[in-house]
Parts: sequence; C-alpha cells; structure tokens
Amino acid sequence: MSVRTRRLAVAGVLAATAIAVPVAALASGSDSHPTKPAPSPAASESSAAAAKSAAARSGARADSSLTGPAAVAAFGSRLGVSTSAARQALQRISALSGSDGVDPANAAFARIATDLRVSPAHLAVALDGVKQSMAGH
Repeated sequence: MSVRTRRLAVAGVLAATAIAVPVAALASGSDSHPTKPAPSPAASESSAAAAKSAAARSGARADSSLTGPAAVAAFGSRLGVSTSAARQALQRISALSGSDGVDPANAAFARIATDLRVSPAHLAVALDGVKQSMAGH
C-alpha cells in the first residue's frame, strides 16, 4: 500500500469518526438525564436495617409509614439520592397513590423519576423494595 493510499484511508476514517460522534450524541438527546446505577440489593437492605436500628437506638418511635425516617433513608439509599430528595419524592408518590397504589405508567410518576434522574422502572423497583422492607419481609 502506497503512502498516498494510507493517507487517504486514515483521512476517511477520521472523517467518518468526526461525523459519527456528534451524530451519536445528538441521537442520545441533549435533554436526557443520565441515569444513576442502581445500588446493590445487599447495600440497600443493609441501609434500611441501619436506618431502623438507628431510629430504635435514638429512642424514636419506629415509623413504618412511607414518609417516615426509616423509609426515607432506605429509599434514598436505593436510588442513590439525598434524604431530602427521597423525602420529597415519597411525599409526591404518596399524593399520587390511589386505592390500588401507584401506577408506574402515570406521567406524574415518570416526572418524579426524571427529577431524581432515574428511570420510572428503577423508581418503581426501589419503591417496592422499601414497601417490602417496611412490612418486615
């Protein structure tokens, strides 16, 4: 292969890369939020247990509601968000909750997930996990 042919091949590869990278970035959407990786289930369960034991050690009454300190701490840990963000999200979810619970397909539920920078599916899994841990399962 001659030097000229190699140079043309390299130029072609560079041109293709220069076009492909911005196109891929545009296709991913400029307004999309990166999702946070889910913490491991073991870490989430241990954080829920730690929150419960901390409440018990401090002499506080164990609050099994979804907006109580133990649930907020477990929910925040499962999603990788602050307790303040977790508390606000749980309050918003509680307001959405009907007699059949919360519908993860609800647009308001999706907005809560977006605000937390997680997917609605991840939010639903975290919520179910907290409900189960608060029920003592």
